[in-house]
Amino acid sequence: MPDLDTYFTAIEALRVSAAAELEVIAQAAGRDSPLHLRCQEAWRQREAAASLSLQFDDFDNATEILDRGVHSLQHALDAAQREHLPVEQVYALIKSC
Repeated sequence: MPDLDTYFTAIEALRVSAAAELEVIAQAAGRDSPLHLRCQEAWRQREAAASLSLQFDDFDNATEILDRGVHSLQHALDAAQREHLPVEQVYALIKSC
């Protein structure tokens, strides 16, 4: 098991990555766009789930939850633009990842 500093560094890096992905979505779709707002909501849900895992010292699970959240954000804009999915379908997709 890695030490706690390693986990916290990884978690912080994932949060930075999520913020960057959310900024890309905001720039492309608009900061007040339904897509950006839903992506923010999905990320907050990931953070809440990861926080719960951290309360039980399950650092591996917390890291995995956030990693999947970043991965889903990376595909949200593409799904909305290239696949022409409605926002609610994109939201369901990123929540399910």
